[in-house]
Amino acid sequence: MSPEPQNRRQNDALLLLVQTIHHDVTAMNAKLTSHIETEPEEWANTLQGLLDRAFPYGDPEGHRTAHEAQMQAVLDRAEFWKTMRTEVSKWGILGVLGWLAYHAWAAFLQGPK
Repeated sequence: MSPEPQNRRQNDALLLLVQTIHHDVTAMNAKLTSHIETEPEEWANTLQGLLDRAFPYGDPEGHRTAHEAQMQAVLDRAEFWKTMRTEVSKWGILGVLGWLAYHAWAAFLQGPK
């Protein structure tokens, strides 16, 4: 057997391997390019779906505003009850002192018994 046919078979095998690799790389490049072009649209659709499910009427700004209003209502309610306790205590003490002063004055006017 001469060395030429063996070399030719090796060269043909190498050529076939290089052609196969080139075909696979070209196909992978096409898939990657397609994926890169469509990925932002896929993410936008995914995020829009999440927004539609996460927020009433798909309105994150309105959702945030509603929570802020709820938190402000809680703070206002706490401030109201703090003021109410202060005022009730103040007027309650004045009322008791007034009642005591009235009865002391009434007893003073009646004189000793």
